[in-house]
Amino acid sequence: MVSSNLITLLMASAVSAAPFFSVPLHERGINLTKWTPDHRVTENEIVLLTNGEEKIIKTEDWYKLLDDEGILSEAPGIDHDWIDSAANMSALEYDPSVHEKRDCAYTTSTIIDKTERFVDWDVQMSPVVIGPRGGMDLTVSKSYSIANSISLSAGLSLTGTKNIIASAISRGSGAAAPNIGISLTRTWTTQSGNLIRGNVGEGYTGVVITTPWTTRRYGRVFQGCIGSLRQTGTWMVDTHDEGSYEGVSWVSGAITVCSKKQSWIPLTRCHGKGEFK
Repeated sequence: MVSSNLITLLMASAVSAAPFFSVPLHERGINLTKWTPDHRVTENEIVLLTNGEEKIIKTEDWYKLLDDEGILSEAPGIDHDWIDSAANMSALEYDPSVHEKRDCAYTTSTIIDKTERFVDWDVQMSPVVIGPRGGMDLTVSKSYSIANSISLSAGLSLTGTKNIIASAISRGSGAAAPNIGISLTRTWTTQSGNLIRGNVGEGYTGVVITTPWTTRRYGRVFQGCIGSLRQTGTWMVDTHDEGSYEGVSWVSGAITVCSKKQSWIPLTRCHGKGEFK
């Protein structure tokens, strides 16, 4: 059985050009109560950190919000066929005479074809601990990281295309939540924390984790002039919203404890596949 009965902090995006929710929580008629440090959070509650305030929301209301916004509560499978399809793209109308009239034969452009918004797999933020008799506290530790990522089809150069794709995302072409000045190679790294903590009980093994908000976009790259383009490849990008904890820059998402009733390691993820290190 998975136990997640410790405090969950959902960090609202700090610099995203659009709010995570289309309608603010206080306008939805949802029952929110103020969180205090001595409140014992149950597995049916989430502590929402937003606008400098901490509010408690029922888990069932939280998942309903995700559903209402069209945000997936689980990471979708990667569409590998999309990346591989570059070799078999149907040709667009191509007119060499257009290039003779305009100096754009080698101009590179891109479009965003599909966007998915979801809650991603657990990201480790502390060492894995085995709870002794009486339990053990654990806090966020430094040097754990998470990064934006980009995948390109064969033949595309990361150096030559990443800025073009980043510009398209920044303009919001087909994006549900456009980002300003986005970096496709941005990495966030944890620092030691004191306020965000949890307890792993006797007979349990646990770790502090983040389940980050993630936006996945699929697109195509073209070369040539408008009206005479060649499709040269496909791409996929995963980006995260900017957030913070205790003044440290970090991704937006849920911070909680993943713990399971076991007295050994490795510990597998509570949300997603694979093991913690």
